[in-house]
Amino acid sequence: MNKVNSKVNRSTEIRQIIESQIISGQRKPGERLEELQLARDFNVSRTPVREALSQLENSGLIESRGRQGTVVRTISAQQVLGVMEVLGALEMLAAGLAARRMSQDERDALVKKHEESASLVENRDFEAFEAINRELHELIYAGSRNSHLREKIVGERRIMEIVRPSIFRSVGRLEKSFQEHAAIVEEIANANDAQAERLMREHVATGGNVFADLVANLRAKTEKG
Repeated sequence: MNKVNSKVNRSTEIRQIIESQIISGQRKPGERLEELQLARDFNVSRTPVREALSQLENSGLIESRGRQGTVVRTISAQQVLGVMEVLGALEMLAAGLAARRMSQDERDALVKKHEESASLVENRDFEAFEAINRELHELIYAGSRNSHLREKIVGERRIMEIVRPSIFRSVGRLEKSFQEHAAIVEEIANANDAQAERLMREHVATGGNVFADLVANLRAKTEKG
């Protein structure tokens, strides 16, 4: 049974737990989320569960399908590519602002965070690299000094978390992502905002291209099968 801390807002904690389960793959796309069963699982009334599901639907992780009920959202390839285009523009802006606004301590922390990921690439530790990747990008968002921009990016990235593991596990992507991060971090550390923007946009676009290739290959295999 999932225990909910009574000291914090119950609906928020329930949302966070379900969100984590979706992102980690514990709850699969298309899986039904039954309000009554969730209330039993969390040992709460249906009201906080209903509020949590509403928050998750607003974030794009789940969707209501009428008589089928509420399910974990199944994201199409076209939707993912659309999100990647939006992310490219938003993350580019964040990188440029961070290059101009970060303190020296923040720049040093960004460089250190990137260096931590080197051994993960060598050891092919995909899960740990994904965690470092999130932390690295979060440092850039914080350094942009624009909380509204950060909220927009986090909202879009939350949807991408469902497919991100498949992107990192594609051939050569882990190493390439590390190299792209190195270039972006260097430009931000040196306060080169224009270069940081360009490299970040290319970084996000490359991830989109990798995903598109994965989808194309999957379709080809399906047609042959």
